[in-house]
Amino acid sequence: EVVYVNDHVHFPWVVEMKNKAAMLKDNPDKRLWLICDSDHNSGILGMVRCLLVEQGGDKVRSSTF
Repeated sequence: EVVYVNDHVHFPWVVEMKNKAAMLKDNPDKRLWLICDSDHNSGILGMVRCLLVEQGGDKVRSSTF
């Protein structure tokens, strides 16, 4: 599952991320990718570091372009 993290003002992607993360509980082979291709200072790395310590955090990955 992929979530694009590109709006750093209103954060509409947060709801999408929560929904897709909840779906991962039923499918242990899938991963959740957070992708930011618009801003290298998006905070995506910090977000992923926080998510890694949460239950299911081992399924979270990130990438910036």
